[in-house]
Amino acid sequence: MAEQDQLLQLIAIAASFAAVFTGSSIFKKKVFEIRDAQQSVTEKAAAFRPVCLIQWALLEGAAIFCIVCFLLTGNLAFLALAGAVLLWFALTGPSKMKIMLLLRLSEAEMENF
Repeated sequence: MAEQDQLLQLIAIAASFAAVFTGSSIFKKKVFEIRDAQQSVTEKAAAFRPVCLIQWALLEGAAIFCIVCFLLTGNLAFLALAGAVLLWFALTGPSKMKIMLLLRLSEAEMENF
């Protein structure tokens, strides 16, 4: 697989960027839809969870692909790229404050979330 290294690098970079940008755009679009919908807090919470899972699944898939490429070629660049994707994965994790800001919820509504 060493001769396939450059091709795998291009595919891994493209897959990682596609995962980040596709996940972010889907997340933003769906969050705006959830925020603007006239729903209860529990309905918003139920709609918010799958949106997060879609974004994380895309990132996780790209990271796993990079790790598999590292195992096949031994090139540490794949491991670094997987680390960068996993760092982005960690940064997109929800927190109470982030959910409040994204969905424009009050503290009282957040207690029911």
